Amino acid sequence: MTRIIRVSASAAALIVAAALVLAQGDSQRIPTWPEDGRIPPGMERQYVFMARGGDALILIMPGSTEQKRVPLNNQIIPVARSKVARTSANEYQYSYEVCNTEAAKDPIEIFGIPVPLGRSRLCMTHRLETGTAWKAPCFDSVPEILWRRPGTGYQSWLTTDPASGVAPGRCLGGFTIASDLLPGVKAGIFAALAVRFAPERMEWPEEVLDQVASYEERSWFERYTPVIAPTFSPDQSAAEIAAQLSKQIREFGDPQAPFVKELLAALRTAPPLRVSGKPSGPFEVELLQACTLALGREARRD
Repeated sequence: MTRIIRVSASAAALIVAAALVLAQGDSQRIPTWPEDGRIPPGMERQYVFMARGGDALILIMPGSTEQKRVPLNNQIIPVARSKVARTSANEYQYSYEVCNTEAAKDPIEIFGIPVPLGRSRLCMTHRLETGTAWKAPCFDSVPEILWRRPGTGYQSWLTTDPASGVAPGRCLGGFTIASDLLPGVKAGIFAALAVRFAPERMEWPEEVLDQVASYEERSWFERYTPVIAPTFSPDQSAAEIAAQLSKQIREFGDPQAPFVKELLAALRTAPPLRVSGKPSGPFEVELLQACTLALGREARRD
């Protein structure tokens, strides 16, 4: 079931923080389309530009001055709510609701979670009361071919039915993960289906395809927002987990917020985790829940 969502200023700040952490690529930096629409001297063989709004490519085909605008389908503004609970001595249940704010223009059709792939259990599922459930992998033991290869650090849910995407102004729940990994803070990855991008691209001249490939990076298509996700091996020490949680919270949260400052201070001496303040807003509640479970005991309120 979907519902309507409006984004708050604090949620928007979290989206920006996650983007700064993840939206990095190894490709060359693509030139921005000139404001006056004139290609500068010396760039006569430059065929690919980024639109000034970052929402499309501007292509100039060889031997032509005509502009071709190619949407990147990246006008999504995700907000995700996370919950995690211990279901047994060796497993945790992660649950998510994904929202796409009213200001978005494109649907969310992919939701990815970065996970440290190894021999850990990882089962991602999606259930809907009506409509088509999203597809996701479920491994009792992640195949060795995945965790031994670089570049496979996240797994995704995706919809095969456009009607089941998260349209602007809507939310969708039912996303779950069962894993033996303890919770941490990661950047969730959100995008439209890749098939939406330039279905006619194989008809482009080779020079244009080569330039697009040389510049292409994931941040063209993806948007990011923090989520609580499977992160730490049960074999890691509490001190190591506390140090990593502190780093993650500084990356994705607001270190100057009163409760976050207290939580960071508590992590420096954890375990045990001692906090007396009250979380302000859903994300701080999620941070406290993740820290509490990751450190293996209930938070102590003085």
